[in-house]
Amino acid sequence: MLYSEFRDGNVPAEYERLRVLKDSLDHLPPGMKKVFLRPDPAGYQKDLLLYCGEGRDERFGVIEFAVGADVNDVLNFCRLSPTPFMRSAMKAPRDDPRRDRRTARYGGR
Repeated sequence: MLYSEFRDGNVPAEYERLRVLKDSLDHLPPGMKKVFLRPDPAGYQKDLLLYCGEGRDERFGVIEFAVGADVNDVLNFCRLSPTPFMRSAMKAPRDDPRRDRRTARYGGR
């Protein structure tokens, strides 16, 4: 386990996800060069995903991620900040693995 914090029982799962990610990254050993993020659907938050996808982290740059979300939400996010990968995935045939209805990949490839 990299990072854990005890929260009150009434704190929603999506609360302060970006802060938790930043705190977690601070605990990684100095030799670590690349990280990936795979949050549950509560991690589908614009500030968190843009932080990762736009390379705002000083140490790791772009943090590739996959996050579960409704297809409509994924497509709305793609319209805000489409990458070449997302553009190709949106145009891909229905049976193409890039069009997985449960996850969206942002950053990197």
